[in-house]
Amino acid sequence: MVALSRTKFLFLGVSVALVVWFSWLLTASSKGSQELVFAQDRVRDLSIIRNYSSPNYAQVNSYWIETPRGIVVVDAQLFLSQARYLIDEIQNDTDQSIIAALITHPHADHFAGLPVVANAAAKELLIYASKGTYDEIKSGSGGRPLSKLKELYGNDFPDATEIPLPNRIVQDGDRFEIGGVTFEARVMENVDSPSSSIWILPDYNVAFVGDFAPDRRTPSLRGGTSANYLVQLKEMRKLLQEQEIVKIYPGHGQPGTPENLIDQTISYITYIRTQVKTALGDDRELSDSEAAEIEASIKDSFDLKYDTLLLPRITEINISAIAEELKAENKL
Repeated sequence: MVALSRTKFLFLGVSVALVVWFSWLLTASSKGSQELVFAQDRVRDLSIIRNYSSPNYAQVNSYWIETPRGIVVVDAQLFLSQARYLIDEIQNDTDQSIIAALITHPHADHFAGLPVVANAAAKELLIYASKGTYDEIKSGSGGRPLSKLKELYGNDFPDATEIPLPNRIVQDGDRFEIGGVTFEARVMENVDSPSSSIWILPDYNVAFVGDFAPDRRTPSLRGGTSANYLVQLKEMRKLLQEQEIVKIYPGHGQPGTPENLIDQTISYITYIRTQVKTALGDDRELSDSEAAEIEASIKDSFDLKYDTLLLPRITEINISAIAEELKAENKL
């Protein structure tokens, strides 16, 4: 009888333990499911971001963000025809109205389509940009003079007077809301362009970086500011990590992680500066043959898949600008 009671007691104990274990498992499974649903919701949230990429002749990315109260466009294309394709894509994707545009930097392939975007907006388009970007557009500059681009591209490019100026000027660190979504502006001067803005969506852990960190595309170093550019790249990489940004959308190429895209640009600038510095030596002048050798080595060392025909001499221009910059640094 004693042995039987012990058996029953042991059986009862095991049964209770199994019930507790199954209850814990069910709770853990439920919690895991909730976390999975939350993760799926976050992925679904990211589906509010869409992309239009023009053909490889320019290969310019524009994005649109579907907020609860309207569409926010990031960058507006170079050609008026491509801006119209962008609007067609948006209107085929959603019934919401365009309410705002964010301009990453003052190169014409990212803002010249603004007349089309503004015309498609239900009311006055809110155009966000840095003061430096505003000044460049107002002065008629877009990487190259807008008047020259008009001569080159004819009716597919707007007159400078037709391009609406930014009407919402942001400073570095500004936070603002558009359509119920929070944005943060990070503004840098004299990097890939005279002024470059990173647009961060802190609630979604993503950012739009324009040409600051392109994907497999030659960055513009023609301003002779590569040393500052390198510093800003490293600081932005750290800032995006601190803000837990997991995905960035470039002005050219495919989205990626901050580490991947920013490190591409750091590697390119570091490489070209090293090659030019070595070639300059004590003579402090770069011969045509040396420049050609550096250009060839760059093509061999980097997979620049998304380079554009709009600036076919960009590598040559970069090498020349770096040479002048390094000579100036040597005189300091």
